Amino acid sequence: MFSEGLVQLGNVADQFELDAGKTSNNQLFWEGIQEAFTSPSELNYNLHFEDEVLSDLHHINFKKKVLHDWKKLRMIWKNLNAEYKAALSRYTMSGTHSSNFYEFCHGPKDVY
Repeated sequence: MFSEGLVQLGNVADQFELDAGKTSNNQLFWEGIQEAFTSPSELNYNLHFEDEVLSDLHHINFKKKVLHDWKKLRMIWKNLNAEYKAALSRYTMSGTHSSNFYEFCHGPKDVY
């Protein structure tokens, strides 16, 4: 649902965003994320993890919500994205001989 918006983060704002006054920090996008996860919807209850690295998340109660404002969501994304880019850099480094991306995440499953 949000993949197109994630791809466009940092692009030049469109006229609607400029008129709304929410162009800085992609506020409009992050408010949409905030709304989607604070409103009752099937989005919150249809999470499936089939990967063996993530399969041990069965003990987490995904129905318990921790509400964040759009600024906090943006900060979480920026940190996670930076860690992912670092793992990707290690994975694609010349001389790397493993095809298991998780090894390059240095432990955090959210980066994977």
